[in-house]
Amino acid sequence: WLYHARETAKFDGITASDVIANLYPLTPMPMGAFVRATHSAGAVGAAVVTGLPGTPYPEFPVHNSLDRCIELVEMHRATVVIGVASYMRRFAMRAQERRADLSSVRIVFLGGESASTALRSDIRDRLMTLGAADPKVVSRYGSTELGYLPECREGSGWHNPTPDLLYLEVVDEAGRRLPDGEQGLLCATHLDRRGTVLVRFVVGDVTTFSSAQCPSCGRNGGRITTQPVRTQDLLKVRGMLVNPEVIKDELVRVPGLAEFQIVLTRQDPADPLSMDELLVRVAPTDGTSAEALARVVADRVKKAVSVSPRVEIAEARELYDPERAAKPTRLVDLRAEGRGSS
Repeated sequence: WLYHARETAKFDGITASDVIANLYPLTPMPMGAFVRATHSAGAVGAAVVTGLPGTPYPEFPVHNSLDRCIELVEMHRATVVIGVASYMRRFAMRAQERRADLSSVRIVFLGGESASTALRSDIRDRLMTLGAADPKVVSRYGSTELGYLPECREGSGWHNPTPDLLYLEVVDEAGRRLPDGEQGLLCATHLDRRGTVLVRFVVGDVTTFSSAQCPSCGRNGGRITTQPVRTQDLLKVRGMLVNPEVIKDELVRVPGLAEFQIVLTRQDPADPLSMDELLVRVAPTDGTSAEALARVVADRVKKAVSVSPRVEIAEARELYDPERAAKPTRLVDLRAEGRGSS
């Protein structure tokens, strides 16, 4: 793991002079990202500050509020901040309300969920109002089987930092390897590993891959070139296949929107045969007209996925309370055949 951590640190631009603020929560079953933040620090000799946000557990009854996490980043002059994408957006929003000094922050790593270009831009713009000098905001893609794959810069794709340890390819449903740029299932093979060793393991994400040299950094270890989507996250709504990530990406771009939640239900919940209904629950920021926001959201969603939603106004903490959960529940499927929340 140390070799992998050192190689990813090179991609990330982390050095021994950095102070890393780890804002992932510590849960009874820790997120891999929580542990890997410490690995990144240990690999290069950087300092690490652990924020410990989220809900306290009996096994570890320590919990810091959002405000306390902001104070820790300020106090320790953190240069690198790592956390769940949605939490980091709320972190930046609350820091603006507190007029915090985040001028030390130069890199933000987002993980735990997909981070669209719009979400990254939103976080970056907010941090720049707090003194950060055009911080780099990049996401990491990871899993238990892969470790994590970094971006050399925003939008460059997720690189395989250790191709001598891990072989990646994209395959069709029959396991046949697909050419570069063609969408399929991500497949991983461990080349040098002890313990659980996987050969042509299908991760469960749909994406595209390129083995060509990266035009940004010149590395040629291979990289994922489109945002991976879980195969089970593609939804059928009124007979149409809908990618909820497209809706999320569009909603993050809406001015005056603090939080949102996508709900799939029936027009008549008591009738399992009634037509699907797409409900979008939104919370406006202070000073934003709820009625105007609802109109904009309805228009944007319809244009994005060709399905007209019903829009419902809610309180921000009702949709996502960063004091209680590391990740928001962005998608809820209440249909009889629905799969629950994610």
